[in-house]
Amino acid sequence: MTFTAKTDAEGWLATQRARIVEGIWTAQTPTAKHQEQLERAERATASGEPLRDYGARWIEERLHKGRPLRDSTKSGYRSTLNNLGPQLLDTPINEITAAMVEKWYRGYIKKGKLTSASHGHSVLRAILATAVADGLISENPCQVKGASSARTGKITVPPTNAELATIIANTPKKYRALVTLAAWSALRYGEQTELRRGDIIDDGKQIEIRVRRGVTRIAGKGFVIGPPKTERALRDVVLPPKASKRLRTHLAKYVADDDDALLFPSATGGHLNASSHKDWWYPARAKAGREDLPWHGLRHYGMTKYAKAGATLAELMARAGHSTVQAAMIYQHATGRDAELARKMEMA
Repeated sequence: MTFTAKTDAEGWLATQRARIVEGIWTAQTPTAKHQEQLERAERATASGEPLRDYGARWIEERLHKGRPLRDSTKSGYRSTLNNLGPQLLDTPINEITAAMVEKWYRGYIKKGKLTSASHGHSVLRAILATAVADGLISENPCQVKGASSARTGKITVPPTNAELATIIANTPKKYRALVTLAAWSALRYGEQTELRRGDIIDDGKQIEIRVRRGVTRIAGKGFVIGPPKTERALRDVVLPPKASKRLRTHLAKYVADDDDALLFPSATGGHLNASSHKDWWYPARAKAGREDLPWHGLRHYGMTKYAKAGATLAELMARAGHSTVQAAMIYQHATGRDAELARKMEMA
């Protein structure tokens, strides 16, 4: 085998001599994988490959559960990679130091972007871990303690019943069903806006929504339709009676009879862009005194209501399409029953 530094070669040789003295030495033939790693290391050293190029290739070649990453995931990784800034991105990966990583991280959190800095550190650490496995660097310099788990601690407060009613009353009629659906089904935005008439199963008593696809807008590609975010996100969601009634009215008035017709199309007939409804969403939430409420807060509302109705954790995970307990717990909000529960403690 070959080495990129004389000291590495000398260290390896000393180890082999010790093994010979101990009588445990055997001839070593590099495996195909090891040989490939050595070749990569030689190429990277020769070319001084910068993090920008290595990271881009890492995103394209990375697998999740044996499959290539989804386009939406790749897009998110690219955005995070770009946030690392030119000082890191233009540096050859074998010249990146722990001090450089920490300087970037400290500088980023000073801008008040703690969550983004945490995501960036996580992705950078994963990229450089692969570089270690490839034999391009000897150790991972991305080691800022606690950085990958740091968050701003910002909490999304779901709307009250009265606030939701005010928001819906101040929403244009053709979008009231969208707000209602977001609140009571707790679907993700990309799942809501890819729903089609054929996904709605109505037996006259209740409406069941079959979630089989989602849509994501990706830079350079436009709207991309694919499976939902996770395998668990393939699910059927039953709507409460009042929400079902509003959706029936919407289907009759605003949706074409074709099974492939979108429930909530844009003005041009395509998918609804999240930015296009800010003209009515911002004023509607302002009427309710909830300028702080993101659209995702409606999902929090639905999951909190479902929990308060008595759903188990497994049922909550199934309705939300979550793969992990940790993801489901993000949407669990206190229900204001502390006094009631405290009284029941003595009877337990």
